[in-house]
Amino acid sequence: GGLLCRTNRFTDAIDAFRKSLAIKEDWNSYHGLGGALFKTEQYIEAIDAFRNSLAMKEDWDSYRGIGWSLFNTFQFIEAIDAFSKSVALKKDFNTYHGLGSALFKTNQVVEAIDAFNKSLSLKADWRAYQSLGLALLRAKYYSEAVEAFQSSLALKEDWDSYRGLGWALSKENLYTEAI
Repeated sequence: GGLLCRTNRFTDAIDAFRKSLAIKEDWNSYHGLGGALFKTEQYIEAIDAFRNSLAMKEDWDSYRGIGWSLFNTFQFIEAIDAFSKSVALKKDFNTYHGLGSALFKTNQVVEAIDAFNKSLSLKADWRAYQSLGLALLRAKYYSEAVEAFQSSLALKEDWDSYRGLGWALSKENLYTEAI
């Protein structure tokens, strides 16, 4: 199943993991099934697979997988719990980004900013800078938001980062630059 996932044949991987699990239940097979289901946007089924994996073995990556699956099904409070359990086991930039995103969605903006900064301390990622910029914008830290959006754009041009930068610049009364 794992090799099929790496070759983007997720439907075949799902089938292989299910056949494997019919013969023998294993936490790693459930984890792989969850990942393949996530990649095919079958989030509800992915949550079940990750839960089965976690029932057999506590694993940071399964917590991260269930966190993103919960996030994508708008279960933000539950996602915060899963991401928190994941980072308690392993500090990971993507998990901190997920934690920040779920905190942001539940209007815990200060906590979200902290999580995005932790993510960025582990890896400079354009999406994490963009998310940090949005959180800083909501918290009315406009000059810091400008810096975050500029950092995001330095790594990858994205319309949402430009839009955020425009809003942050206009809030700083820098209308010419915002235009």
